Amino acid sequence: GDGHGGVVGAVTDWVGAGPDEAPEAYDHLDPRRRWADAQPVDAVLVHGADDATVPVAHSEDFDAPSHVLPGAHHADLIDPDSPHWHHVHTAFLEAYSALWQRTMQ
Repeated sequence: GDGHGGVVGAVTDWVGAGPDEAPEAYDHLDPRRRWADAQPVDAVLVHGADDATVPVAHSEDFDAPSHVLPGAHHADLIDPDSPHWHHVHTAFLEAYSALWQRTMQ
């Protein structure tokens, strides 16, 4: 494999070129690089422990609150019918509540 849990193949399909063919595109789209301008309190990360598409380490590299959900796969976190969806919803509400409270001060 590519050592990235299949993420390069999915992104290659989306970008239309591989990382060696279009390094600028990959650099521009890399959320870890885009994160430099954000504040850690601007986001909360939710990652499935059993995600075979994007390694959990990608979330652990960010300086932001994160939740790793045991037994959750990649698509479980975007599927409202998933048994893990309530964790995603709760994390969103917590992050939104904190943002709202900061802006109201």
